[in-house]
Amino acid sequence: AELAELPPGLPEMVNARRAGLAAELARVATHMPGAAAMQRLVYALVSTLRGTHLRILRWTLDAYRDVIARAAAPEVLAGLASRRRAAQVAWEQLLNQGITGFVDRAGRRWQLASYVEMATRTTVAQALVEGHLDRLGAAGLDLVMVSDSPQECSRCRPWEGTVLSRSGPAGRRTEHVASATAEGTVAVEVAGSVDEAIGGGLLHPNCTHRLTAYLPGATRRPAHTANPQGDRDRQRLRELERRVRRAKLREAAAIDPAARRAAAVKVRAAQAAIRAHVDATGLIRQRPREQIGAAR
Repeated sequence: AELAELPPGLPEMVNARRAGLAAELARVATHMPGAAAMQRLVYALVSTLRGTHLRILRWTLDAYRDVIARAAAPEVLAGLASRRRAAQVAWEQLLNQGITGFVDRAGRRWQLASYVEMATRTTVAQALVEGHLDRLGAAGLDLVMVSDSPQECSRCRPWEGTVLSRSGPAGRRTEHVASATAEGTVAVEVAGSVDEAIGGGLLHPNCTHRLTAYLPGATRRPAHTANPQGDRDRQRLRELERRVRRAKLREAAAIDPAARRAAAVKVRAAQAAIRAHVDATGLIRQRPREQIGAAR
């Protein structure tokens, strides 16, 4: 509809340019790791995405969207930088633009370091998922399985270990599909469609789940994966990390020596609480998450 409103001859030029770009991306994809994911990232950057599919990027054209898409995520997808380094690059670029925080649509206030950590991780993960789904579709594979992720949240838990259809309808059902290991068919319990699972909370920001190809008769689904206590332990650790950062900020900003000493005491107390928590739960302490003045 948009092309029909262009002057005569221009729609043909646009379509020819699109076809040429698609051919070039297909050629690059055969030689460059992560090309499918980067293609999805580019599509998200230049398109207005709607529906229940993954929102790889924020939908508004603003500084956050531009920095994450152009400065951070591509290097991670290409294997040129770690996720933490990409977050640091994004953090520095946003600071250079005078941006120090973020308020989301729900009214929650984000520290800039926390925002770029979430945005970089989510953008990279979801671009990889979308690129992987595209490649599975090109290979003629429709069924995928949701991975087992430790300490999963309540939103993801109903979908963990289930089989989903890339292109099929929503709703739980039994499908009889060709076996990948022998002649005949195999009965597969399909929990629904990928779009349905995403609409139900799977692959939300900061989600650590992945979608992998499901080969009937060969792929074994994980069982007994629920770990609600692990989720509670992880959330408690995040709370203690925020407590350390708040105390460190107060210590750094204190003018009065007595206030600085009081803040230092709170820093040590919060760090002691983290040590006790990781000893009790077996979680891994991530010291960079306790730092201020740097992306995490």
